Amino acid sequence: MVETLGHGRVFIAGDAAHIHSPTGAQGLNTGIQDCFNLAWKLTLVHKYHAPQSLLDSYTSERIPVISAMLDYTTDLMRRAFPQQGTTGGFISGSRTFDMRQFGINYRTSSIVKDERNDLGQGLVDPYRDGHDGTAQAGDRAPEAPGLSRVQHPEQPSVSLYDLLDVGSHTVLVFGETDDGRASAVYDILKSYQQGLTKAVFILPQRTEKSVAMKNMSEQASIVVDSQEYAYKHYHVQESKRLIVIIRPDGYIGAVLKGEAGLRGYFNGIFGVAAEA
Repeated sequence: MVETLGHGRVFIAGDAAHIHSPTGAQGLNTGIQDCFNLAWKLTLVHKYHAPQSLLDSYTSERIPVISAMLDYTTDLMRRAFPQQGTTGGFISGSRTFDMRQFGINYRTSSIVKDERNDLGQGLVDPYRDGHDGTAQAGDRAPEAPGLSRVQHPEQPSVSLYDLLDVGSHTVLVFGETDDGRASAVYDILKSYQQGLTKAVFILPQRTEKSVAMKNMSEQASIVVDSQEYAYKHYHVQESKRLIVIIRPDGYIGAVLKGEAGLRGYFNGIFGVAAEA
């Protein structure tokens, strides 16, 4: 594997960056994730929406994942093809849940922010810690089906993934929300280039759809967590407020206790380029 994934205007991914035993069968998956991690950052920088320093996080986020993947696939190779004098042999059952790569995370990344969890404590395994029953900044965003639309109750319910896209950061606002709280979120998001961010208000199950944020405009998606998956998977108590920002690559960029942390996170992503 390489020591860095980018230098100047040159970036590499996939087999150009890492080669491993075919017993792991992780090369394609890893290469695609390399590209997805880089693509949204490269787009922002290319369009002058973010400073070039954002691209440094491509190496810092992906190299630990690649290194852990190589350790894993090398171990599989050694078990499949034991050296002389040892016993072994490849067993299909040894390909555990980890090989699905749902546990990949960027918890130690400098561009993620978590006000609920202390990401600096303990040993973080970049390949396997993301499915430990929590939802931390840097983890793959959990899915949440059964979200009922407030603005269009006649339409079928949607899942959280239906509301995400690869072109913007999606700001999930959990908890009881009135027009004042919504305005505070909008005031912050509108200071950045239009289309780079969007808000989704996820109201508790008990919220009455007929009165939920009735004065809101169409500038955000407003849904009710009818089946309680969103609050469960993101570990949010209905009585508390939480903001979760999902990056264009589907990973959690920030877990915030309130609106105040929004500007700090986005300034770290967009920097002064967003206001130019």
